[in-house]
Amino acid sequence: MRRARPTPGERFDAVVLAVVSAVDAPWHAHLAALGELEYAVEEMPLLPDDWDDDVPLGSLVRARAGQPHRIVLFRRPLERRSESRTDLEELVRRVVAELLAELLGTTPDTIDPGYDPDA
Repeated sequence: MRRARPTPGERFDAVVLAVVSAVDAPWHAHLAALGELEYAVEEMPLLPDDWDDDVPLGSLVRARAGQPHRIVLFRRPLERRSESRTDLEELVRRVVAELLAELLGTTPDTIDPGYDPDA
């Protein structure tokens, strides 16, 4: 039986896995000292009806009450801002670097020396 093509969500998950593997690997010891960290993908952020700012591309949820730290990437906003798979990979990499930097209390270019704020 022939396998169906990957869904957009599966393709996005593959990009996230590749980026996360590359970006957070050098930081495993630092991250372990902070406790557990998990990554998640959601389609869209939940925003209040009166939201008038840019739609976020990701979010950091700090650990609390037995829950791990969590970096959430929002698939549709990231895809909408990307014209190609390469653009998507660069944008996901930028967002992951920014959120890891926030968690670790450092700068994104420390997390990822190839960090490009304009990606």
